[in-house]
Amino acid sequence: MEAGPEVGVVVLSAGASRRMAGGPKALLSIHGAPMVQQVVARARAAGVSEAVVAIAPPHGDWIRTEWGQTPAAAGVLWAWNANPELGMLSSVQCALPLLSSRVEGALVWPVDIPLVAVSTVGAVIGAGKGSAGALVVPTWQGRGGHPLWLPRTLFAEALALAPALGLRALRERHPVVRLPVEDEAILRDVDTPEELQAA
Repeated sequence: MEAGPEVGVVVLSAGASRRMAGGPKALLSIHGAPMVQQVVARARAAGVSEAVVAIAPPHGDWIRTEWGQTPAAAGVLWAWNANPELGMLSSVQCALPLLSSRVEGALVWPVDIPLVAVSTVGAVIGAGKGSAGALVVPTWQGRGGHPLWLPRTLFAEALALAPALGLRALRERHPVVRLPVEDEAILRDVDTPEELQAA
């Protein structure tokens, strides 16, 4: 599904990858490409035009240097989170200001969920664009996964939240569309060497 030029993606890649023996998950190859490249490529194939990758110590510079210089990373913006221990929302808050005023919403997508189908991403975007300011959460067999659609109308509120609250606070205050999809990959974290091998 073509989403047009008004959709962004925030790729969350600020974790320390401790369960992956210390190497950055973003750079691990899966289906022939680094996980960060898989996420960015799938988002772009679904119509996303603006991509921001949130990175942090201890691996952020490594990710930006090794993958950020490749053709696949052309046009990607980098958000530096100096305090990743504050949680996922802190990375979202670092990244959102880098998106242009043209975007009407953004996908929030952890780098360790790299295999979501392009058609699923397009469905999330379509539901978001048609839902008048609602959050959209894809679900598989009733379980919520990623990427999450965050409408522009909630950007300012997301930026003002205490990081410890997480985006869950927005779900408690605003409409949420739970979008059933036939794609188990929305739940498939790749956090350990065993999960990487299985994927």
